[in-house]
Amino acid sequence: MKKVGLLIVSICMVCNIALSQESLRLTFTGRIGEGYYQRLDGVGIRNVTRDWAEVIYYPDTTLVISSPTNVDEHEGFESVNVAPNPFQGESHVSFYVEKPAHVILTVYGLMGNICCRHESTLAEGKHSYKVSLSKPQVYILSVQVGEKHHVAKLNNFGHSSNDYIELTSSEGTIQYVPTRGNVVHPFQYGDIMEYVGYATINGSVVSSERLTQSQFFNEDIALQFSAYLPVVETDYVDNIQQTTATCGGTVTSDGWASVTSRGVCWSTQPNPTIADAHTNDQNGLGHFTSSITGLSANTEYYVRAYATNSVGTAYGNEYSFRTEPESIWPNGTLPGLFSVDPIQKVQFSQGNLQYKATTNTWRFADTQYEIIGEANVNKASDYDGYIDLFGWGTSGFNHGAYCYQPWSTSSQNSNYYAYGSAGYNLFDRNGKADWGYNAIVNGGNQEFYWRTLTVSEWDYILNYRVTSSGIRYAKVTITETMLTGVILLPDDWDESIFWLTHTNDFQAGYYTNPISIDDLNYLEINGVVFLPCSGSLYWDYTGLIHLAWSDGSAYYWTSSMDDLNYAKAVWGCYTNEMNRSSSAAVRLARTTAFSK
Repeated sequence: MKKVGLLIVSICMVCNIALSQESLRLTFTGRIGEGYYQRLDGVGIRNVTRDWAEVIYYPDTTLVISSPTNVDEHEGFESVNVAPNPFQGESHVSFYVEKPAHVILTVYGLMGNICCRHESTLAEGKHSYKVSLSKPQVYILSVQVGEKHHVAKLNNFGHSSNDYIELTSSEGTIQYVPTRGNVVHPFQYGDIMEYVGYATINGSVVSSERLTQSQFFNEDIALQFSAYLPVVETDYVDNIQQTTATCGGTVTSDGWASVTSRGVCWSTQPNPTIADAHTNDQNGLGHFTSSITGLSANTEYYVRAYATNSVGTAYGNEYSFRTEPESIWPNGTLPGLFSVDPIQKVQFSQGNLQYKATTNTWRFADTQYEIIGEANVNKASDYDGYIDLFGWGTSGFNHGAYCYQPWSTSSQNSNYYAYGSAGYNLFDRNGKADWGYNAIVNGGNQEFYWRTLTVSEWDYILNYRVTSSGIRYAKVTITETMLTGVILLPDDWDESIFWLTHTNDFQAGYYTNPISIDDLNYLEINGVVFLPCSGSLYWDYTGLIHLAWSDGSAYYWTSSMDDLNYAKAVWGCYTNEMNRSSSAAVRLARTTAFSK
């Protein structure tokens, strides 16, 4: 819990004999917000019943209030000097005696008990006493010189061996500087009293909530100051990309009420609020970093930090920034452009989609020829490796299917219905059954940046595209690994770049075009997409799941349903139906800004 300097303001109200066992003690503390201490500069006191008011200030915080028949405790108060005060277990009291007199010094505890007492007859002059007190607390010192009575408050913050008063010196006449003393006010038990505290908060003097009550007994009174809005500063915007940026801020004050949310908010209009797009970056005081996502390329945005407590939401300073223009090759894409209909073009991801359950991480393979293979049979919620074969619609979002997690396995096709019904495609409803809904860590790292192509789009790429060379695809084998697959040639392919045989022939063998990894890298630079034969997982008659390896096993899901048991998939160089419960590879794409 945070604390600031605490000032205790004590009022001693005397109803019979000054500082007798019937004295009344009130101790004031300041509180702010959710119960934090607040240093008091002073307290305003008003007796509503008897129509008098008084303000006491630090450090003069002892006010003696007595009935008119009591002794006058204001007279001569200035002649008593206590130094130091506050003190650590021991202080000194000095005063001037105008003529020989009997002197009584008494120290009272806050409950009226006598802690120590000293009596002696003194000659005219200045006299000094040592006062030793064993417990840290506030005491009342009574000095009676002849018929005159003096009162002072002692603030002891330390310890001594025991409580005692002793005369240390007697000197000649001295001069003293008067200080403000106690005042005389009438008071009776049950009087209606009104109290208000004053404190300096954020450089301004503010008052507490006003407290009015009948006063009958000793009491510790907490004067409550209102909490206020937090104070938050906005960081400079950094790492500005086409669709993302980094910002953040620092909550420097919580306004004495817990900060329940903090982050940044942004908009294309000035003065964004939490009604606009915003992050929620935990709570409390201190620095935080925010990831701004979902931005549009080449667009100006305004951003500022915010912090919310029980009083409301405060905002930091505002910054503006402009996102990067749309790149020809967004993060994670291959350079080739492929028409999926007469109007739209797409770019493919740099490799097949992969997933790790223990970290909930989606990524693309580093190369187009990277496949997981037999390790896919280990897929489970606690499997610490990557998989790249998935049942249909297993994006990880609970869209209504029984099997929606990437590691799901079941021989029942009905467990893979998108949105819980056989008639929906992955892109229907909210689109979250599609794997491209997820943020891909090495592919833009934001939701809905990618998508799975429909069966009609795959058909168009394989069979109906108009390309510069007339070549749409060919089958190949990588000589170093004997990995087979299909290469897709971009719309602007120039056949002079690399000689291929048996193009656009789905019946051709993969051996017809042997290529090296270096050849594949060269083809990739020129926009070629390689779909490796990654195999598929299937259920055998015994109920066990197996990895299928066969010539032509380049099985890739589309986002299109087929009927109750099947969804559409790419089988090498043509599209066909596939059991929803089977697991196939996924190659995502995104619509490019360079569509016709």
